[in-house]
Amino acid sequence: LRSSTDAYRRAEELHVTIRSIGDAVVAADPDGRVTFLNPRGEELTGRPTAAAAGRPTAEVVRLVDEATGERRACPARQVAATGRGVRPADHSLLVAGDGTARPVEYTAAPIRGPDGQLLGVVMVFRDITARRRAEAARAEALRRTTAILESIGDAFYAVDREWRLTHMNARAERFFGRPRGELLGRTLWEAFPKAVGSPLDAGYRGAVAE
Repeated sequence: LRSSTDAYRRAEELHVTIRSIGDAVVAADPDGRVTFLNPRGEELTGRPTAAAAGRPTAEVVRLVDEATGERRACPARQVAATGRGVRPADHSLLVAGDGTARPVEYTAAPIRGPDGQLLGVVMVFRDITARRRAEAARAEALRRTTAILESIGDAFYAVDREWRLTHMNARAERFFGRPRGELLGRTLWEAFPKAVGSPLDAGYRGAVAE
């Protein structure tokens, strides 16, 4: 009796833990039918567990290619068929029941019993909308900065803390008579060895020191 009570308590603790996970968790049986969604899973799929339970995962978990909009194979079916975890596809959107599409990262893995028998599949989805927005904002900031630097009429270049050339505008390419592809990533002293020990060298190092 005590063993049964302990097992029940552990199962309840595990259930509460899964429900509190910030990522969406969707579980399915070996036939690919949904058995469980945590609250975040209900939110991302737009379907409550009561309505999703027993439904094919392909109906509840709708993944499409972000670029083309083409439907992607349900990872639960792949895992059930092979008995192995699947490598997540890049640039996937999870489309909720109301049509809301969110970029996600996901994993899918088999659930096995003590004897190795396949008991089901668990899928975990992470909403990366905020990350994509941050990446887009950084890309736009870089585009604007690059446009400003390219518009400067003087030769301009920048170096990092290791003195590696990180940016060079078109005017600088013409000034040095060398393409930026040949120079970017190299240290200033590798790119211009004759500058070592020169007043220019001393001026740069003094500026960094001060």
